[in-house]
Amino acid sequence: MFPVPWASVRLFVAASPSRPALLALASLMAACATASPDRRAVDLTEVKFSDGGAAPEASLEDIAWFEGLWRGTVFGDRVDHRVMAPEGTQMPGLVRLYADGDTSVYELSAFMEVGGTLTYRNRHFGADLRAFQAPDDYVNRPLVDIQDGIAYFDGITFAPDGLDRAVVSFVLTAEDGSQEKHVVRYDRIDD
Repeated sequence: MFPVPWASVRLFVAASPSRPALLALASLMAACATASPDRRAVDLTEVKFSDGGAAPEASLEDIAWFEGLWRGTVFGDRVDHRVMAPEGTQMPGLVRLYADGDTSVYELSAFMEVGGTLTYRNRHFGADLRAFQAPDDYVNRPLVDIQDGIAYFDGITFAPDGLDRAVVSFVLTAEDGSQEKHVVRYDRIDD
């Protein structure tokens, strides 16, 4: 499958609001998506884990499509995920989880360029802003693989699903070692 540069496509659509231009773009994307006769369906919810090997080369440009404000559902309630534009070597974000219509958890996060590849780091806070992790601790998820715009970090995947949708899949490990996968299907809610 041909990797679609979603950031460039969004810029094209924003600069070309005419119906003929959008139809031409849709035709081009359909041709690219079906160009390979041996094309296999891609599982947007696949989660990969680091085996300790070298991470693939990557830059923030590879995840820039995720910039914006996204809304989805996880743990049976709403989740908002705001990701700022890349600046320097970081692309910061904020996740807000809800429970019973009120904020329950914040996650401060950043996609970061480190040593020619990417990592996704985050810290969690309660609604009262008390940190879940120790003061000098954070969750570090190095890039494991990147294919067709899908970024597979250790235990979490960010996958574009068209122009204004994304799928984020992650695995949580309980204290007893059991694991459970969660899938968030986001819609972009800003321009």
